[in-house]
Amino acid sequence: MSETAPNQPPARHVIQPAANLAPHCDFVVSPSATPTVFDRIEMMNQERNKVGLPPVQVNVTHSHQSDPDDPIFVMQSATIRVQGASQQELDRLNIGDVRTEPERKVKAEAVMSAAVVAHRLNGKVYVPRGEGENSVPDQVNRFVAEGPNGPLRQRLAATQADKDEAGRVRIWVRSQHPTSDYQAALRHALSSEYVSVREVGTAASAMSGFTRYQERLEEARQKALAKNEGQQRSDGPAVHSPRPAGSRWLGQKEQKVSVTAYVELAHVVRNDKSPYPRVLYIMRTPQGDLVRWFASEDQGMETGDAVTVQGTIRDHSTFNGERQTEMWYCKAPVIHPPLTRPPAQPGNK
Repeated sequence: MSETAPNQPPARHVIQPAANLAPHCDFVVSPSATPTVFDRIEMMNQERNKVGLPPVQVNVTHSHQSDPDDPIFVMQSATIRVQGASQQELDRLNIGDVRTEPERKVKAEAVMSAAVVAHRLNGKVYVPRGEGENSVPDQVNRFVAEGPNGPLRQRLAATQADKDEAGRVRIWVRSQHPTSDYQAALRHALSSEYVSVREVGTAASAMSGFTRYQERLEEARQKALAKNEGQQRSDGPAVHSPRPAGSRWLGQKEQKVSVTAYVELAHVVRNDKSPYPRVLYIMRTPQGDLVRWFASEDQGMETGDAVTVQGTIRDHSTFNGERQTEMWYCKAPVIHPPLTRPPAQPGNK
């Protein structure tokens, strides 16, 4: 894609708002051009610093329009807003010749859902890139390239269960700390709701690592179950930890804590004001303490899962006569093999 000619600068809007608001300048550019723009504005800030002026503030937002020719694509533009300078400086601001045309991106949900279906149709065996027609990344690349009426669009059509699994794959990828260039590229590819066409194969390859993760988790679950069964045969029924008469409040407000518990409830909450549902998780520790987390997106936890959640205590509250600790700013949870469940409290299902 060629750069914009010098006589065709980026779309620019300098706005003088009301007296109580600072002026700002907006540049509309191609999303891939934003690092270049940020570098050039940083050079401007260095010049401002030499004369004792504070740096300007820069914010970027993305806008999307559906592609009328293909429902899995959108056209994406970036708006870079610069503020914190005088009107005269904003009038003179020049970010140079950068690309301005909208970029065609693929919906990440469509990419990962197709990868999940391809993996399922392979008998849940991951076939890597370049190893025949059943290669998961190669199938997804063709799925994206062939258009809405292509045969792979029909073959890799996702069920709701496939879409749910795709969501769990994306959550898992974002929860991983990259230790290689590949892992960093994979996380970058799935860090937003839209994927560039050149990153489709990389995104689809997430099924490889996710499959190994599930295999390790299942192996750990089976070992834990076998150990529990052995203990029950030799020592009788498993003994639960003593449980206090009621749930306790954990820690102090604003304290960072790590909680290991069982998920008692995972409830999707939808809001007309947002296209993305939130998920309410109710968890109980082996000591019987109730923990509540209202997550901004599905974390892949299900009722009955044993999990460790790290986050900050938001508040202490009471529900149905039980004390509960409310958490927020939580990291991606770790899902464990089963723990010894706390005994059910009378009245709880």
